[in-house]
Amino acid sequence: MQDRASDAILQAEFGARLAHVRVVRGYASQAALARALGIAAGRYNVWEKGEGLPQTIGNLLDLCRTLRVTSDYLLFGLTDGLSRPDYYALVCGAPSAQDDEK
Repeated sequence: MQDRASDAILQAEFGARLAHVRVVRGYASQAALARALGIAAGRYNVWEKGEGLPQTIGNLLDLCRTLRVTSDYLLFGLTDGLSRPDYYALVCGAPSAQDDEK
């Protein structure tokens, strides 16, 4: 069973990964990604600051689809489900071909 301290750490790590992926995928601001997701910028800001997680599976799936990343990566930092180009883009900092299309 997780305690509140563990939850806070998981949320902070989620927020850090989310911020990193947002920038790698070419969204210059939190507001730009929030618009792409169709949510309020304030709601997105809470996630990226590590103060909360998406409250619905739908929001999490929308994040994953929009950012082309797995939920395992966003939630836990697991890279197993990432394609090779996405792995290199997110973990190694190399641009992926899909990022060039933006």
